[in-house]
Amino acid sequence: MPVCCSEGSEGHVYNGCLPYKIDHVDAGTVPAIQTKIMLIVGDPSQAFHLAAIPNQGVGLARIEFIVSNHIGIHPMALAQFPNLWDLKQLNDIPNRIAEEDPKEFFIRRLSEGVAQIAAAFYPKPVIVRTSDFKTNEYARLFGGAEFEPKEENPMIGFRGASRYYDPRYCRVELSDLPVMSIGFAFATTKWQIILLFVIYGVFYSIDEAQSKAFIADVEPERRATAIGVYNFVTGVIYLPASLIAGAMWAAHPAIVFVLAAFLSLVAINAFVLLRPARQ
Repeated sequence: MPVCCSEGSEGHVYNGCLPYKIDHVDAGTVPAIQTKIMLIVGDPSQAFHLAAIPNQGVGLARIEFIVSNHIGIHPMALAQFPNLWDLKQLNDIPNRIAEEDPKEFFIRRLSEGVAQIAAAFYPKPVIVRTSDFKTNEYARLFGGAEFEPKEENPMIGFRGASRYYDPRYCRVELSDLPVMSIGFAFATTKWQIILLFVIYGVFYSIDEAQSKAFIADVEPERRATAIGVYNFVTGVIYLPASLIAGAMWAAHPAIVFVLAAFLSLVAINAFVLLRPARQ
């Protein structure tokens, strides 16, 4: 008895056998289509298996799934280790990362996860999206419950770009700057450079607010004076820094961005060490 549900909302049952025919098509003769069929990939361990499927690259490599599948530990638990409240997690994290520095562990595993996906699909493009985990998903990561609020509807809650400008996450998100500096150093096309400038503009607007918030935390009693000193010091440094950067640019432009990446990593470590502990 033939049953047809291709109409969607309404199915049909037919009485008796219906005539049909089978067409055999050689897949090698099918013309290529204009639409690029790209995959969604989040588990690096599946990358080489998925790359065998006919595709034109990865349209969405999801950072949050790389974190959950390839790292398994909440990024802030690693960023703040050993300053954690949960003693069980405090004792278990070293068992998961061995003797590696917690922050380096996260950076290494994340970069390896992205690299594994990129290598599997090379030379096809791989588009990586920054994390969009919901709070309940982040909370399920090891050490995540300590850092995630409980929300009635996480789907429209604290997720995505909301985290990038939140003071609680500035120490993690600041790692974008050395990545961008390296990107400028090795960009080869006009559109890559334009995209990097757009990303840098977004980063700068976020970082400026984070810097002021950080200064206010360091000197809560003299915030205006502290911000004034900050602006004075950065203004004084701009001129010699620009002269040095110009000399380096004349030698080789990539040197400027590589040095910027290095200094950014130094600044990130200074933020981690100097930021006041939570009350």
